[in-house]
Amino acid sequence: MEITINQIKDIISPTTYDDAKFKTITDSLNQTFAKYSIDSYLRICHFLAQVLHESAAFRYTAELWGPTPQQQTYDTRSDLGNTTPGDGFKYRGRGWIQLTGKANYTMAGKAFNQDFVNDPDLVKVYPWAAMVSGWYWDNHQLNGDADKDDIMTITKIVNGGYNGIDDRKVWLAKAKKFLIVQPTSTNLRTGKVTATKLNIRVSPSINAGTVTDPLVQNTPITITDEQGEWIKVEVTGWVKKEFVQIN
Repeated sequence: MEITINQIKDIISPTTYDDAKFKTITDSLNQTFAKYSIDSYLRICHFLAQVLHESAAFRYTAELWGPTPQQQTYDTRSDLGNTTPGDGFKYRGRGWIQLTGKANYTMAGKAFNQDFVNDPDLVKVYPWAAMVSGWYWDNHQLNGDADKDDIMTITKIVNGGYNGIDDRKVWLAKAKKFLIVQPTSTNLRTGKVTATKLNIRVSPSINAGTVTDPLVQNTPITITDEQGEWIKVEVTGWVKKEFVQIN
């Protein structure tokens, strides 16, 4: 599952950039999604909710530096691998989910075969600003929490607490609104059922017990996942989170 430039534009509106930057952001996102199996509606929505908050809608790829009182302690944060005066600033947060500390720059550099330690500013340019965020996401197994639609746990892991939780929830809602999966079936329009009936199954791998229910044409639905010709939908007052097949 990939995201499109227009979907990104819709999600972050009214924030806007030139077409070249939108393409760079979108390409970097899709590269990250492919590498780290961020490949379902919920996984993508939750990833976006976090990175959009952390980066202020892709505006920043490096930590704003005061330094604040907290930032002034970074030089001696041995838990981050910082041991030398100046390490705090040199290895300040970069990337959408801000990579912080010499130890993390070392690990990420090894993962990508890049010299992030001697050239930490690489992390704030694309595609690394996105890819390092995916690396962090994958290392902390956040796909599983996204599958549970658990923004609280994801935020605690990304942030260390719940700072900005309301803003993260706003981004999650916007992502869910605009990231309607585009099914492959020509009988389905985005967000609307145009077929007269749907075959309902608990999952696409179970053939027994298939039921066919009538559904009024153009009934609004929310598409939450896709597996081949099957899509998972939510229909208010009818069926929630069931896999269906268009007839």
